[in-house]
This record gives sequence, structure tokens and C-alpha cells, in this order.
Amino acid sequence: MIVGSIESLIQSALVQESGVRESLGGIRDAKTLLEPENLRAIEAKHSGTFALALFHPKVDISIKGYLESGSVPGDSGSRLLVLFFVGEELRFPEPLTGPLLEFGIELDPRVHPVHQLAAQLYPKPEQVMLPGLVWSGDLSGNGPVAYVPFGGLDSVEAVAHLARRVFRIADASWTTCTGRPEFVPTFCGGLAAAGIAYVRSEGISLREIFYRALGFAREFGGDLASVLSLGSLA
Repeated sequence: MIVGSIESLIQSALVQESGVRESLGGIRDAKTLLEPENLRAIEAKHSGTFALALFHPKVDISIKGYLESGSVPGDSGSRLLVLFFVGEELRFPEPLTGPLLEFGIELDPRVHPVHQLAAQLYPKPEQVMLPGLVWSGDLSGNGPVAYVPFGGLDSVEAVAHLARRVFRIADASWTTCTGRPEFVPTFCGGLAAAGIAYVRSEGISLREIFYRALGFAREFGGDLASVLSLGSLA
């Protein structure tokens, strides 16, 4: 399974949009790299939703194992782009390995960037449930986000089972919603009907979460990455 950085995804999307290969020049500032026009290029190329996996690689072993197993692209399908932290800056696409997923493994879970990001989605920080996936259909705008916790799953198989259920609901929600900002309300309705826990947040957009996530990643020598597969953004 090959993964590439979010910078590579943006570059690929811009090439398809303009037909001209533009160098992003190794932009260090997350907000500059993730300008709305760059994210709109990804949306134009990817007809589907976006998720960011939040987990601590030393604590959330089952989540790490599920990502490492290589089954995410087949389970999620082509209408979902899942991003996650990796432990080094990716200049070029490379195979996904266990060590690559060990972003911030030496950090205390209570101060790990994923905990700080998740806390911004909860009205009461002491209620934060990790690990989980932050979800939205609106990457370039200010649409709502949904957070689906994946805690208490002690095996890769259990994670895969819940992930497939959630992926199916997300896929069905995307095909029936009327636009990117409307995905989350439809998705949350499907999760509620299935008895799956979630937190909906109106106070922060996925774009802002990505800004902060990429800033955290680069502060600790890492990156945000996604699987390059199924032709969606490869």
C-alpha cells in the first residue's frame, strides 16, 4: 500500500485542474499550503468525503494495525479519502509500514497532538474519546464536522468491523445528500439510526482541523498522508 503526503495530493489535483505542473516549493506554513483554492482542487478531483484518523500509535494498537493491514482502501471505497499522521515528511510516495505510522510515539497521550485536536471537537475536554475519525464532506469551506470514536476495540478485526459499518453509512450518506455541507447532517442521521456514537461540531471546520493537524505534524517532524489507490487521487 503506497501513501503520499497531503502536499502531493494537492499538487496532483492542481495539475489535473490546470494541466500545468505547479511546484508548491516545499511550503512550510500549513495555512498557505491549505488555501481554500488548493482544497477546492482536491474536492474537484475527489467526488466524495474526507476523514482524518486520530490515534496514538503506542496506545491505540488496534487502529494502527488496521491502517497497517492495507485493507482501508478496499473497505472505504473510492468515495472516501482517509488521512492520518505519519512520522516523517514524505517528499515522495512510499510504502506504508508500521514505523511510518509511529508519529509522536514518544509523546504522552495526554499532550499528543491528536488529543489536542480531538479536544477541540468536544464541548467538555474531559469527555474526549480517542481514538476516532473526524469526518466531513466540505474540505474547502466551513461546513460542520462529525467525530466518530473508535475506542474500546481491542483487536484489528473489531476495528475493521466498525470501520466497515461506518464507511457504508458514509458512502450512502454521500450519495443521498444534496451538497458537501449537507453531508454531515445526513451522515449523523445514519449513525444515530445504526446506534453508532458520534459528536457533531459546528464550531470548527475540517479545513481548520487540517491546518492545525499539519502544523502539529511538521512541528514534530511528521506529515499528513493518505493512501494513493483506487484512482481517486493517485
